[in-house]
Amino acid sequence: MVEEEVNSPVVRASGIYDVVLLTPFAIPGIAGWVIQKLQVINEFLSLPGAVPMLSPTALLFVNMMACLAIMYSALRIRQPNRLYGGYDVVARILMATLILIYLLIFHIAGVFWGFFAVEVAWAVLQYRAISRKI
Repeated sequence: MVEEEVNSPVVRASGIYDVVLLTPFAIPGIAGWVIQKLQVINEFLSLPGAVPMLSPTALLFVNMMACLAIMYSALRIRQPNRLYGGYDVVARILMATLILIYLLIFHIAGVFWGFFAVEVAWAVLQYRAISRKI
């Protein structure tokens, strides 16, 4: 059984990382600007693919999903326990899988390999942290 009482600094750190990364995506107007900057980075690094401009409706979904993720991150910052860390490991594996599918099948911008790597890294770090015997 998962012990909720054990707090993990790694779970808290991943929540803080998510808040910092996702806050710009939660703000109307700023999200589109950040997405444009991803294209600039992609071009600067000479990576394949392009980051398309999103419609206002698509940006609304970006804003809403970022808000939900920030709320979940706040929960992990406040209570960085094994249970929430475990849920986050699963969520990060799902996100990494989605990113990988889009990279390999739909050939989205290469800059998203960085997002894939970070999701996998946080999943591994948190899994190791919450799996330790106390």
